[in-house]
Amino acid sequence: MEETDLEKRIRRLEDREAIKELKARYWYCIERKLWNELPDLFTEDNIHYKGDGSIGVQGKKEVVKYLVDLLTPGRNVHQGHNPIIEFTSDTTATGKWDLNDYNEFDAKAIKGFEGWGAYEDEYVKEDGKWKIKTWLTMHSRIERFDRDPQ
Repeated sequence: MEETDLEKRIRRLEDREAIKELKARYWYCIERKLWNELPDLFTEDNIHYKGDGSIGVQGKKEVVKYLVDLLTPGRNVHQGHNPIIEFTSDTTATGKWDLNDYNEFDAKAIKGFEGWGAYEDEYVKEDGKWKIKTWLTMHSRIERFDRDPQ
């Protein structure tokens, strides 16, 4: 039985909301350090790209390890706004998000930065569930801090 136009439109809206929730869950996990939940958000062949477009980390296990190592010692806040989600097929999509992140890289909040920029992601629907296939974090502005511990 072929889907009607209305059913396709409803499915597309549901997929768009699922992708928004996927990205929100990513931020929720990294801010609360829910490392055991993080792997479910990525494809096995996930790639994190650096701001210059080069590959930073590749493979789900390596991506999760990178995030755990980077973000465990300090505190962080990651926010994304104004999503632009475009579907490239019924099971693939891209997403662009405005970015604001604040990161402390040690327990005493001595070193870190606040940044503004954009995320650019690719998503894949696997077994009915959307996952992050690639993600690029581009900062257009970063304010670093290195505070005197005294």
